[in-house]
Amino acid sequence: MAHKIYKEKFATLRQPAWHGLGHVLEQEMGAVEAARLIEVPKVEVEVISGSKSGVLSDYKAIVGVEGNSQGEIRTVYSIVSKDYHEITHDRFLETWDKATRDGMGIPAPVETLGLLYNGSTLFLTTKLPSFGVKGDEINAYLLALNPLQLGKAVTVRKTPVRVVCNNTLEASGKQFTSEWRVIHTQDAAIQLEGFLRNAFEQSKAEYETVKDLFEILANKNVSDDTAKALYASVYPAIAMPNEGKAADDAGLKMLAAWERENGAQLKHRETCYNLYSGDGLGSMSEAAKGTAWGAYNAVVEYEQYLKRYGQQASFLFGSGARRVERAYELSLEVAKG
Repeated sequence: MAHKIYKEKFATLRQPAWHGLGHVLEQEMGAVEAARLIEVPKVEVEVISGSKSGVLSDYKAIVGVEGNSQGEIRTVYSIVSKDYHEITHDRFLETWDKATRDGMGIPAPVETLGLLYNGSTLFLTTKLPSFGVKGDEINAYLLALNPLQLGKAVTVRKTPVRVVCNNTLEASGKQFTSEWRVIHTQDAAIQLEGFLRNAFEQSKAEYETVKDLFEILANKNVSDDTAKALYASVYPAIAMPNEGKAADDAGLKMLAAWERENGAQLKHRETCYNLYSGDGLGSMSEAAKGTAWGAYNAVVEYEQYLKRYGQQASFLFGSGARRVERAYELSLEVAKG
């Protein structure tokens, strides 16, 4: 299952997700209330000491606990050192609701909430104020992740994508999409409320600036040659490795790999240009047709929606995110130039 939703534990406000899983919420509710509907597992910690090999001494297991008619189900999420300070899903959800309360004491409504993989990663989104850019409505969301896995941090970021599964976890250019992270150190749980409140309030406040930048892109016309040059910079030609110049078998294999990679870069450029010039969703709108905004959004659409699933995974933190960031920076340079 490419969506990687755990046991259909997913909730979505008013509109079902493409995978058709979980609960459709008919009314707004906070994170704790929504989590009860999908029965988010409790999290416990088991100290591991004195194993026969001694390898696991001073380590502990982060365990998800679920109950059913046959008894209790325990799933090990991660083995971590004693210095790892977990933030359980319950603690995260309670703190989220507390940090996002409005003047009436009502927490920010959940747009989507779910569990990924084996239940170890919880995600939730809430909708931020939307705005228009020359007739294009821009929706934005605040995405929060609580991964109970070694080496992964609590993360909050702004995103234009309504996250419904692992496929749609996405990252966008740092110029307009901020990211906040809390690692699992001793003070992590104590810092969490302030961290979430700051991310929530700052995200709401920043969107006036975002709107201005998007309008700059939408008001700048670009030529076909400029758009093609932009895509050539986002997907540049790859230099031939020295080993590929050798006449032996290893050199020939290296050369063949280099040719494949360069061919892929050419395909990426061509696809983005086709999206920009009419094939993309909304590419003929007033905001996107022949503009820097349209040139940028072609890369976003390609990286987020049209690549194979394995490639899409890089859209969160990997090379896909860097390409989108690069496209945004170049589009803004063109618009301001």
